[in-house]
Amino acid sequence: MGETELTLSAVPAKASKLKIRPARLTVLICVALIAVAISVGYLIGQRLAIRALDAAASHRLEVFRASFFSPVERFEYLPELMASHPAVFEALNHPDDLRSQAALNLILQNASTKAGAAAVYVMNRDGLTISASNWDSPESFYGKDFSYRPYFQKAREGKVGRFYGVGSVTGIPGYFLASAVRDGTTIIGVVAVKVDLDTLDQRWLAESDQIAVTDDSGIIFLSTNKEWKYRTTRPLSDDVLHRLRETRQYATMLKSPVRFTSDPLWSDPRVVRANEPDSGETRRYFMLSHSLPQADWTITSYSSMAQAEQTAAIAAFIAAGGTAFVLLLAMYVRLVRRRMKEKEAARAAADAAHAQLEAKHRELEALSQHLQTMAISDPLTGCYNRRYFTEIAEKMVSAAQRHDRCISVLMLDIDFFKKINDNYGHPAGDEMLKAVAAACQSVLRQPDFLVRFGGEEFVAILPDTDTTAALVAAERALQVVQALQVETGQHVLEATVSIGIAEYFEGESSLDKALARADSALYHAKRSGRNRCVAYRVGMDEDGDEPGIARTAH
Repeated sequence: MGETELTLSAVPAKASKLKIRPARLTVLICVALIAVAISVGYLIGQRLAIRALDAAASHRLEVFRASFFSPVERFEYLPELMASHPAVFEALNHPDDLRSQAALNLILQNASTKAGAAAVYVMNRDGLTISASNWDSPESFYGKDFSYRPYFQKAREGKVGRFYGVGSVTGIPGYFLASAVRDGTTIIGVVAVKVDLDTLDQRWLAESDQIAVTDDSGIIFLSTNKEWKYRTTRPLSDDVLHRLRETRQYATMLKSPVRFTSDPLWSDPRVVRANEPDSGETRRYFMLSHSLPQADWTITSYSSMAQAEQTAAIAAFIAAGGTAFVLLLAMYVRLVRRRMKEKEAARAAADAAHAQLEAKHRELEALSQHLQTMAISDPLTGCYNRRYFTEIAEKMVSAAQRHDRCISVLMLDIDFFKKINDNYGHPAGDEMLKAVAAACQSVLRQPDFLVRFGGEEFVAILPDTDTTAALVAAERALQVVQALQVETGQHVLEATVSIGIAEYFEGESSLDKALARADSALYHAKRSGRNRCVAYRVGMDEDGDEPGIARTAH
C-alpha cells in the first residue's frame, strides 16, 4: 500500500515539470528575438547615423576644398611681377653693387607691405639671398642660403615653386611661392614670396570642431585641434625622414604620432578611435577625407560620434520595444481590452516616432539649405564667394555671346585696410568689410552680382552695362562708402575704396581678361591717389603712366 501511494504521488511532480519546460522555452525564444531585434535596430541606427554624418561632412569638406587656397591666391601674381622688375635684373647682374641691392631692398619692402606678404626676397642661381623686404629686421633673410628649399629648386627649373614649411630663420610656418628671373632664356635668379599661415589657418578652419590638413607624408600641419598639429598619422619611411631633414620643412616641430585605429563596435571603416598623445584619452570620430586640388594634401573632417551613438541606441531601443510589443500581443491575444490598449500605445509610439522622423527630416532639409548657402556665400560679408563667381561668370558670358550684350566688371579694394587691422584689430576690420559690402550692395541693381574676391577685395559684375554706365555705378559706390561711419568699440572708423572698371570684349571666352583689365585699372586708381574709380583704356597694362578715365568721389 505504501508503494502505491509513493508511485501515485510522483505522477503530479512529473506533470509539473512537463508544464514548466514549454514556458521556459517561450521565455528563451522571446529573449532571443528581442536580442536579435536589438542587434538589427542598432545596426540600422548606425547606418542612418553614418549617412547623416557623411552628408554633413561631405558638404563641409566641399566648402573648405573650394575656398582653402583663396587667402594665398591673391599673392600668386607677386613673384612673377617682381621677377620682371628692372631693379631685380640690376641687382642680380651686378652682385657687388651695394647701391643696387639697397635700392632693391626698399622696393621689395614696399611691395611686401602693400601686398600684405610676410616677406619678398630675391636669390641668385645658387640660392643665396641678395635682397629681402625684411633687410632691416633681426630675422632678415639677407645673406641666407635657401638652395635646399623645394620652392627654389622648382623655380630654378623654370616651374612655379610652391611649398609649405616652417621658416628656418623665423620659425614661423608659411606658404612659399617662387618664380624664376629670366634674362632672355637664361635663369639668373629666383623671386620668392612668403605668406604667413598663423592667421590663415584660423580663418580657414574656424567653422568646424575638428578639421585637419595633412601633407603627402601623413603629417598634420593645420588643425583645429592644437594637440594634433605637427604630428604624424602613420610611420615615416627613411626616405621621408631624409627629405624632411634636407628641406627642413618642419624644423624641430614634429611631435609624437597621433594614432587612429578602427573601431570594432562600428562596421564602417571610417569610424576610428584617436588616442590623444598628451592626455591619453581615446575619442571616437567619423573620419572623411578629401584631396585638395592644388597640392598633394588631404583635408579630413573628424565628426564626434556621440550623437551617432545616441541615434543607434535609440534605434536599438525602438526595435527592442517593438519586438517585445509584438510578442506580448501574441501572448495576450485573447485579452481584448489589454490588446486594444497596447494597440493604442503602439499607435501613439508610432506617431511619436513619425513626428521625430518628420522633425529630423525638416532639420536635415534646413541643414542642406544652410550648407548650400555656405557653398556660394562668403560667411563674413554675405556676398557671393569666388567659387560661385566662376559659375555665374560662365553663364553671363554665354548669355552675352548669344544675345550680343555687354558686361562690365568693377574691382573694388578698400584703401589702407591693413592699417585698420593693425591699429584697431581684426574684429574692427571684419566690421568694416561687412559695412563696405552692404554699402556697395545698396547701390547695385538686382541683376548685379557682388563677390568677395579675397581679403579686402570685391568684384561686381554688371550685366547689360557699358563702361559709361559702370562709371556711374562706381561713383555711387565711392560716395556711399565714403559716407560710412563704422562704430567699433570706442572708435568710429571711415573708409574709402579704389575701383577699377573694365568691359567684357566680344569674342572672349570668359571674364578672366576683363578681370585682368579691371585689375590694371584698379592699380592705376591706387597709384593716382586712391578713393577714385578708373576705367581701363587700351595700352594701360603696357604703359604704367597711362592715366585711363578717372573720377574721384568727394
